[in-house]
Amino acid sequence: MSSSSPAARLSSLSATPFWQLLRPQDVVAEIWLLITLPVCFVDVAALWMPLLTRVFLIPGYLFVRPYSDRYHAALEADEASGYPTSRQRRLWSTFLRAVATFIPWLVYPLGYNEMGKFIAVVHNDPGCNNDWGVQSFEEALFDGQPCLTWRGRSHNAGVLLFDEYLQFCYFMLYLCVAGIPFGFWLMGYFATRYNNTPTAPSSSAAGLDDGSSLSATSPTSLPSESPSASEASSSASSPALDSGNGNSVILATPRGPAMFTPMTPFGNGWVAKQRAKLLRDPWYGFDLCLVALLVASYSCWVIYFIHPVSGPLWCFNRPDAADTGYFFSYVNAKVQDNGAAHGTATPSSHCASTVCLWILCMIFNRHMAITGAFFVPGLVWATFYLQYHYLVDAIAGTIMGIMLPFIAIKVTDALRGFLHGPQWTIGAPPKGSAAALASDDDYVGDEHDIGNAANDIDSGVSGVGNGPASTMIGTGSTSGRHTTGNGSSSSDAQSLLDDHNRSEDDARIGTDPS
Repeated sequence: MSSSSPAARLSSLSATPFWQLLRPQDVVAEIWLLITLPVCFVDVAALWMPLLTRVFLIPGYLFVRPYSDRYHAALEADEASGYPTSRQRRLWSTFLRAVATFIPWLVYPLGYNEMGKFIAVVHNDPGCNNDWGVQSFEEALFDGQPCLTWRGRSHNAGVLLFDEYLQFCYFMLYLCVAGIPFGFWLMGYFATRYNNTPTAPSSSAAGLDDGSSLSATSPTSLPSESPSASEASSSASSPALDSGNGNSVILATPRGPAMFTPMTPFGNGWVAKQRAKLLRDPWYGFDLCLVALLVASYSCWVIYFIHPVSGPLWCFNRPDAADTGYFFSYVNAKVQDNGAAHGTATPSSHCASTVCLWILCMIFNRHMAITGAFFVPGLVWATFYLQYHYLVDAIAGTIMGIMLPFIAIKVTDALRGFLHGPQWTIGAPPKGSAAALASDDDYVGDEHDIGNAANDIDSGVSGVGNGPASTMIGTGSTSGRHTTGNGSSSSDAQSLLDDHNRSEDDARIGTDPS
């Protein structure tokens, strides 16, 4: 039986501790719930709903994903062995995987709504008492209040049309924080379903256990068999790219929507190294996107909780919706009155979250980045121009949004290394086992070694195929060795894998099928 079979995968998942099956966004969401849990006991009568939410979500984040992965693996193992499975069981598996995938995102709307309640209880509704410092700073810096004076109160049709566009941009925050993570999820989905990403080197040749080069949550994994003649022909006709060191990388012809096709790593720069992480796991972008969204929100919410500011919308004369647009001005006014937390954060969480996610789109997906260009700059401008925030809020939020993607990358890589080991594999054998990596020096969870995996693929890993759209990486040599990003050979890991794979009837060390 191949180690990449459904039964072997189920066995590996069952032997893996539940905490190693978590994803970085699960840990980040769990941390926020635990940190804010004591606040709920300040006034249980007023904060019973946030408390009840944490009673369910804190254990839920710890067990939903491990249970979902193991349940789905058991279903696949039964189907592979010919055991009949019911439609209800398959639907339940799909539902569990959907909940496990998107439940970390639920922290964002919950936290966005709860901050107003926390501040009202802890700070006893400070009103505009804390705004004088921000207002005085703006007076000294800009000789006035830009949120009041830069727009004026013109009823000109052209001004109202521009205001309506800015109102639309501001409203797009609520679609942005849901749409961009979902877009990154679709990137992972189509990458694993249609093989749109450059495929990682053969797992055995790269010093990984067979079947562990992709996330266990991925619908597909790299096959160990050589590609057929038709698959090789399909690969040969695919576009060849220069990896930057003389090696050719032949990509599969994308068959999924171009909107959700990740960009290919070129050269050896920092951006290329980030894109190359999708070689290790197509779901990396989705994990990173959720971590970035949560970290950006937490950063603003903590400052808002410590120093709550009401903002110009509540401390100055509020403009009428008819004076600032046609349709979205009324929508935003309704959201401010009923859905959003009272007051504004300094820095602006609107600017920090959207700019942060937009930069991630620039790194990984040009189509979403271009789409964001139509509303993200307008959102930053609308934040103060339409009197939702002070100008310094927008400036501070934008600066934070520029910095946070790099922090989120570090956090995501560190959590992945802690949870899954340097091979970044969900459901892989536990760390320290014979089937795991022999040395952390060969594959470490930082952007240097991971990025160079795309550009320093040694000979002997050519011919990785995956279905009709076969992907071949390498130079066509048959040396059968893999060199890591720093140029050192993983011979020790290979020797250990030789010993481990001899016990597997179908296991083999990766060679060049051409």
